[in-house]
Order: sequence, then structure tokens, then C-alpha cells
Amino acid sequence: MSIRARTQASLNLIERFLEQCRDPAVSISFGKDSMLMLWLVRQVDESVPVVWFDGGKFDEWPETYAFRDRVVEEWGLDLITVRPRLSLVEQWRQYGVPWKRGSREEAAYTREFQHALDSEAHRRGWGGQFVGMRAAESPTRSRLLYCRGPVYYAVTRDLFVCCPLWNWSTGDVWLATDAYGIPVHPIYTMDPARRRETVRLGTMAETCLAGTPGALATFRRRHPGLFNELAAQFPELRDHA
Repeated sequence: MSIRARTQASLNLIERFLEQCRDPAVSISFGKDSMLMLWLVRQVDESVPVVWFDGGKFDEWPETYAFRDRVVEEWGLDLITVRPRLSLVEQWRQYGVPWKRGSREEAAYTREFQHALDSEAHRRGWGGQFVGMRAAESPTRSRLLYCRGPVYYAVTRDLFVCCPLWNWSTGDVWLATDAYGIPVHPIYTMDPARRRETVRLGTMAETCLAGTPGALATFRRRHPGLFNELAAQFPELRDHA
């Protein structure tokens, strides 16, 4: 499928969701997928609310804040920012460092993330969310999307979810990003030894660190001062960086 045809299919999906769902919002991270998704939604309706989860120090890359400000100004966004009840450090102190997938430590991060977004959605009366999830990202997301489809009702969240990029590949995303002149987070080009297709935005001190090889080493190399500050509180991080 050509990028033009894939784009049109996503625009059609967005239009149908806006017609059927009560006041949805766009949930973004400022990564490549959510930036393309936001661009697509704004081609249909620029008034759709845009919400960003700010995980705070040690969670968000410092570069994200400057990139956020640039996008907000250039696109004229009225950005809504939500934050977790517990900071990353407070979560790790309470639950432990998340070394394994599916652990209670990893679940604690997901719980804070979803609680912040869902509480804002329910407070504002949003009936659903656009998210940049793609089936090609992981086997788990592939099973979810091919089972439920690109639009589904998340029972535990009491929200409808629309995934306009559900069947896009990483290559498709980059082709469209280049073709449409969509701003790109600097994280994708900071390491000249890595192709941008292999880079993900993620969080700076990755949750489920054992499932993200090299994440801590990248954090330590790019921001040694912040890494040392976090490792002073959690010395075990040095064994994996």
C-alpha cells in the first residue's frame, strides 16, 4: 500500500471515530508515531484536544521539553499536560526498580501513566483517545490490535480507543514523516552510529530495564549528571550501565 493510500485509510478511520465517539482527545508522547498521528488528526479537525503525560525528571528526556515547546508554538497547540501521582523515584522507592516485564514494579509505572491520562479524560468528559499504537511494535500489541481491531472499548479504562497507525510499519511512519515535513524529536538523530529506524523515544530511565537492552548505557552516556544523581539513590543501576 502506498503512503498516500495508507494516509487516506487512516484519515477515514479518524473521521469515523470523531463521528461516533463523544469528544475524544489525542494522547501524545512527542515520539515519531504520536507526531504523525497528531498531524493526521489535525488534518481532519484541529480542535481535538491534545494531552501529554509528563513523567518528570528521570522519566522524560531533557530534549523533549524543548521539542514540545517548538511543536506547541509551530502548530498552535493548546497542550494539556498531566503528571503522575508518584514521581519515578517515589515509584521505585515504593515498589522497586522494574527489571522484569510483567512485574509489579513495571505495573506500577503503567498504573501511574494510565491513571493520570484516564482521570483527565473522565474529568473533562472525553469519551475516547487517539493513541499512536502500532501492531508492528511488539507481539503483544500485534495480538491486541489484530484481535480487537484499530478501534476498541477498553473496559477497565471506560474509554474508546482509536489507533490510526495500527497497521503502519516503522518504514511507513518515516516515509510519511519526511513527505509531510513533520517535526522530528532530536532523540532519533543524536546517535550517528544508529539508524533512526532503530531508535525509540521511550523514557530516559527505562521502565522494565531488563527488557530494553542498552537503555541505561544510553542514558548514562547522554546525560551523565542525571544518571549519577539517580544512581546515587539506586546504586544497582551502575551494574547494568
